This record gives sequence, structure tokens and C-alpha cells, in this order.
Amino acid sequence: MKIKIPAIIKQHKIITAIIVIVIGGGGYYYFGSNKSSAAPPAYVIGKVEKGAIITSVSGTGQVTATNQLDLKPQISAKILTVNVKAGQNVKTGDVLATLDSKDLQKSLKDAKASYDSAVASYNLKMAGPTSQDAAVALKSVQSAKLSYDQSQTNLANAKTTADQNLAKTQSSLTKAQADYDNAVATQGITGVSKNSDLDNAYVDAKTTINSVYSAVRSSLVLMDGILGMNDYNNISNTYKNSLGAVNPQTLVTAQNSYEAARNSFNKFQADYNVNANNWTDSQIEALLSDSTAVLQNARKMDQDVYTVLINSVISADLPEATLTSLKTSVTSQESSATSNISAAQTALQSIASAKLSQTSSDISQSGSVGSAKTALDTAKSNLTQAQSDNAKNIQSAQADVATKKLSYESQKASYDLKMAAPRPVDIASYKIQITQARNGYQTALENLKEATITSPIDGVVAKVYQNPGDLSSLSQSTPLVTIVTNKQMATVSLNEVDAAKVKTGQKATLTFNAIDGLEITGSVVEVDGVGTVTSGVVNYSVQIALDTQDARIKPEMSVSASITTDQKLDALLVPNTAIKTDTNGLSYVEILKGATEVSGSSGITTSDTPEIKYVQAGLSNDANTEITEGLSEGDLIITKTITGTAAKTTTSGQQSGFGILGGGGSNVRMTR
Repeated sequence: MKIKIPAIIKQHKIITAIIVIVIGGGGYYYFGSNKSSAAPPAYVIGKVEKGAIITSVSGTGQVTATNQLDLKPQISAKILTVNVKAGQNVKTGDVLATLDSKDLQKSLKDAKASYDSAVASYNLKMAGPTSQDAAVALKSVQSAKLSYDQSQTNLANAKTTADQNLAKTQSSLTKAQADYDNAVATQGITGVSKNSDLDNAYVDAKTTINSVYSAVRSSLVLMDGILGMNDYNNISNTYKNSLGAVNPQTLVTAQNSYEAARNSFNKFQADYNVNANNWTDSQIEALLSDSTAVLQNARKMDQDVYTVLINSVISADLPEATLTSLKTSVTSQESSATSNISAAQTALQSIASAKLSQTSSDISQSGSVGSAKTALDTAKSNLTQAQSDNAKNIQSAQADVATKKLSYESQKASYDLKMAAPRPVDIASYKIQITQARNGYQTALENLKEATITSPIDGVVAKVYQNPGDLSSLSQSTPLVTIVTNKQMATVSLNEVDAAKVKTGQKATLTFNAIDGLEITGSVVEVDGVGTVTSGVVNYSVQIALDTQDARIKPEMSVSASITTDQKLDALLVPNTAIKTDTNGLSYVEILKGATEVSGSSGITTSDTPEIKYVQAGLSNDANTEITEGLSEGDLIITKTITGTAAKTTTSGQQSGFGILGGGGSNVRMTR
């Protein structure tokens, strides 16, 4: 059956339209969502300009019913004098009373010292090191470099000497082995017989065994004390944490060697104590034979302990003199072990030689073989000792190179740090410390002024509540004096943050809900020292004396007050959006290198990275911030950064194909 598509389309126009929209919209959704790409940032450029900046706080309250002012001291101190009495007329600025200011004067002195110290630290940082300091630091670097170079030379020499010693001892061993093999082959020794020297050989062997016993036990006691194993020395050395600090594995190796040497010695000691010094010939030979293994274990222990000492660090518990003494003692024990190995081998050879009972020719031949065997054993021992000495010498030289390199790098880094110019972030930090110290000094000055209580308003003293000698307190409810004035008064409430910025004498502008268009100026005459807590919020009452009397103003009328806390008429200003803060709390602005003029609101698009410039901020209101240091009038700065991506469609859950018509679950979001 032939399907007529045009006919179907005509009969189902609505359905066809929906399908076309769905397909087209789906394609748009697919390509649009996958074509989203990050747009480069744009920077809005502004200019640093001069202008006026005013900071203020606002509060609401009522016109007071009575025109009287209760004055309370703003600090806690003993009252020294009261200069007024009830009924006395006073003018603004008249001294009403004085408080003890000794503690305030000390605080002022300390604050001044802190401020001077902050300024001195900044000046010292900016001045940089003196020529003498720089010369001393440079000499330290040069001296450390010479020591480092010499240690590298010493290491190279140690390796050369080690190679020479090893070649020499290896050559001696090769010759001794050849002599011994030749003696055995040509002389043909077939047996041994006892000779007249056998008794003397056994006597000498007993002496050697006793020497081995004493030497190994002495070595174990010394190493026990160094390692703190406490099998022989019931002590706890103070320098244990310094042992093998450079390479802790050396300490583990030495402890294992100690245990092996001790176990070997304990078995030897058990055989030694059986029929002590009255041994049979076979016991002497057995002990003499075992002594070689015991001595080799002891010598291995001595070598490993010396390696620990090489890898130990000098500290308060392990001074250099002690470490050197320990190295000398361990080396002495190692040499003793090597000597006793040779003695034991010689004693065994002497017994073997004495047992020869052949003809004089055979005896002579046996002596030649024994001599060759002794020379061979000595050559082997010398090779082992040379290898050990080489390893110790090279390890010591390598450790010295590492130490001297670290010292040189440390001195170099210290010199570079001393000679480097201070970073902008450091300068900004020092300046902030100066500002904080200056603010502390200003606060101390203001506190000292509070020790002299003056009248903030013209009026008549209605009552004096306190006398000289009384202790005034911020928390007390009783005022110092009450002054009645002919000026209208208003009381407004401020939160604790705003109240901290308000001081007596500051100007205020007042408006009244009940009187349209009326705006009257006034002055702050009193700030409560104790706040009132309501629902967890602390508020303080501020009294304002109106400069103009208006008959329309009635007691208890609602009033709104804007109190000017600070102002500057010729300040360097930047928008608040330009100020940023780093992780250390330092303020900075961003500058786009190459920007030559103010941009429009759409900004300048560039791939260049903005530069940071640290600044010191002063006054700030809802729109602008004053810059006291770091910028000049006319400087161009970034006031806003516009970043984001092109339009991107995202889905939430499973989306219906009809979402593109506006009725589905799609969420189209534009970000800039």
C-alpha cells in the first residue's frame, strides 16, 4: 500500500506542527547545551578621584519630655574634684569634674610606645640591611661554600684512596693464594704428627682463648651501653634519639648485629666455663675454632655500631666531643677483634704445625705449608678489613658533604632573604600595624580626655550626685550631675556597632514623622555607657540637643536621627566594589596593565591577568572607600570583574520533550 505523506500532513496539521517544534527544539537544546563555552572575563575600569566622604549612623527614638541631661562618666575611676554645685549656671565646655587619670596616662604611654615601635619596625624593614650586616651575611655564605667544596674534594679523595687500598689488598690475597696452592702441590703433605712443640702450642692457645673471651665481652658491654640494650648496662642513655637520625635503618642493623654477637658469645661462654682453664686438648681446639666465629660476629657488630655513629646527629644530649669519643672506642674494639681473629687463626695453625710427626723433611715441608696458610688467612683478613674501612670512610665523607651542602644552602637562603626588597604584601602588613597602633594611641588619648568631664550644653546644674573620693563606674545608674537646659532634647536608640562610633559633640540631622519637611540639626550630648538587651540585641541610648527650637515639636514625638561620625572633604575615593581582601586580611585593588582610560559598564575583555596593588583603606560608607596609601588621584583600577559562560541549559531529573515549550522541567539560566 502506498502511503501519501502530503495527505497525512494536511489531515493532521496540529500534530505535525507539534512534531516539528519538538524536533527543532530538541535539536536546539542538544546543540545549545553542548556548545556552551566559557567567555573571557571583562573588567570595568574606573578612576581614582578626590571627593568628600561622610560616614554616619542612624537611629530612631522620641523627643524627651524633660529638657534635662544626666551626665555619667564614660570611664571607671576615682573622682578627684567636683567643680560645680546645684543651681550653678554652666556653659558648653565648662569643667564639671575631674577623675583619677594615672592608669589612663600609663595606657597612653604604652600606646605611644607601641605606635613608635610599629613605625620603627616599618622604617627598619624599608631601610634594609646595613652594609656591615650584608658583608657579614655574604662572608657566611662564602665560608659555607668553601666548606661544601672542600667536603666534595674530601669525598673524591676518599674514593680514590679506597680504590687504591682495595687493589693493593686484592693483589696480596692473589699472591698468598698462589703461594699456598704451590706449597701444597709441591710438598705433598699427607699427614700430621705430634712434635715436641705441641705442649707449648696448647698453652699459647689457652692464652689466646682467654684473650678472645675478655675482648668480646668488653666489646659487648661497650656496644650495649651505646645502643641502650641494657643486657649488661642497666642505664638509659640521653642521646638515644640522636642515634642513626640521618639513616634510622643503620640503628636497626646494629641492634640485630648486637643480638647475633651476644647469642654467639653466650654459646661460647657456656663451653668456656666447662672445666675452665683445665680443658682437654680437644676442648682447646674446639674453643679456638669457635672463637673465630664469635670474633667475626663481634667485629660485624662493631662495624655496624660505627655506621650508626656516622649517621647520628650532634645535639645537646650528644655533643660532638662525646660522638668523637664513642667513634674512637668502637674503632678500638674493631681493631682488637681483627687482631684476635689473626691470633686465633695463628694459634690453630701452630697446633696443626706442632702435630706434624713426619720426617724432618716432612716437618720442614709442613712448616712451609703452614706459613703459606697463615699468610693466606692474613691476606683474607686484610681484604675484609680494607673493605670495611673503605665503606666507613666513604660513608663519613658522604655524610659530611650532605651536612655542608645543607649549611651552604641555608646560609644562601638567609642571605637572599636579608638582601631581598620587601614585598608589597609585607609593606601593607607593616602599614596596617602602624594604623592599628595609631588607632590605639588615639583611643588612649580620647580615654584620657574622658578623665576631664565637661558640660556638653548650656544650662543650670540641677543636682550633684557624687563627691570627690567616690568611685565612678560605667555600670552604675547614678549620674554625676543633672543639667537642666532650655534646649529641646531627643533620645534615639543605636545598636552596639553604631553606638561605638558615636561621641559627644558630633553633629546630627533630625526629622520628625509628625512634621513633614522639618529637618533640624543637633549635637550629641550624651551616650549611655551601659546598654539594654532586648531579644539578644544590645542597644544604647544617645541624647541629642536640638540646635533650633520649634513650637511644633512636642514631647514623645517620634524622631529619626542621622549622626555624622566622620567626614573628609578632600579624600581619595574608590568604589567599594574595587576593594578586595587577601587571606591575611590585607586590602588590595587590581590594576589592568595597559588600561589607558575609563571603560563603559560592559568592561574591557582581555586575557591579561590583573596585577595586585596593596592599599590602606580609611573611611568607608555604603558607596565608596577612602584610600590613605597606595594610590594616587587619576590612577586607573578595576572596579568590577564580569565573568561567566554563554547561555547554558541544564536539566533537573527526567525532562519531557515538551519542556521547550515552556511547560516542562527545563531550567534556562544566564550567568555573567
